[in-house]
Amino acid sequence: MSKYNGTFSCGHDGVVEVFGPTKSREWIADRKFENLCSDCYEEKKIQDRKDALASAVEQDLPTLTGTKKQINWAIVIRQNLIDIWENQYKQSTEEKDIEYNKRMASILEYILYRYTAAEFYIDNFRYSFNISYLLTKYGAEYDKQQELAAISPNEKDIAEITAEITLYPEKQKHKVPVEIKINDNIIKAISPKNEKFKDLVKYELFGWSQDERCWMRKIRTINGTPSDRAAELANKLLSAGFAVIASDAEVREKAISAAFEPEHFKWIEKLKISYVPEHIKDKYY
Repeated sequence: MSKYNGTFSCGHDGVVEVFGPTKSREWIADRKFENLCSDCYEEKKIQDRKDALASAVEQDLPTLTGTKKQINWAIVIRQNLIDIWENQYKQSTEEKDIEYNKRMASILEYILYRYTAAEFYIDNFRYSFNISYLLTKYGAEYDKQQELAAISPNEKDIAEITAEITLYPEKQKHKVPVEIKINDNIIKAISPKNEKFKDLVKYELFGWSQDERCWMRKIRTINGTPSDRAAELANKLLSAGFAVIASDAEVREKAISAAFEPEHFKWIEKLKISYVPEHIKDKYY
């Protein structure tokens, strides 16, 4: 092992330890001094995480899942992937590049919204951000999804119907709409993972159903009608900047006009008494 003194790229002086063949050690030391010193490197990692998190919120990207350490690493990797796309590939104006870039943009968007596990970005992109690699590995998967979407029956009709039953807020803050369904006395709220949405539905007493893969609430008589509760949820989602898909016209109308009956929580339930004396019964029953 040898120690070398020098100046890092950030301008701070320091010492590096180098192992390996003696004839290569000086060259290795020079390469190390081309980097930041350890203190500046740690500061840069913290700032990169802050910038990546702010960018994810601004672009309404899905929340990553995993351990805290995995997420802190993966969110920077994901943002680096986006930055490389923006800086190196999106700028070309040549016709052949425009078509290529459109395809790449679609694949990239598919990946960003399809894969939300932190380990996915760590395992696939921690060493390389080669866009050609991205196209080769995930292009076929994206194409398959497009083929399945293309053969869906009445796709145009479905799109038109969906547009008709979608409510939009004055200022939409979230890209993907929330779908609200009523099945008898069960209300379902369906949306990709979003912390703001999660907090809102939990506040409205919805619980996560692992089987249905959505948030659900069973409405009892004391909770009001399912349409009122669904409309109240839709109204609050609109206020929070979410678009809402609701096939029930009554729910849509109530959500827009806020004409639903608010939920009441202070109830006095009538006691069931098995025996009531006659003099009491005559007076109160």
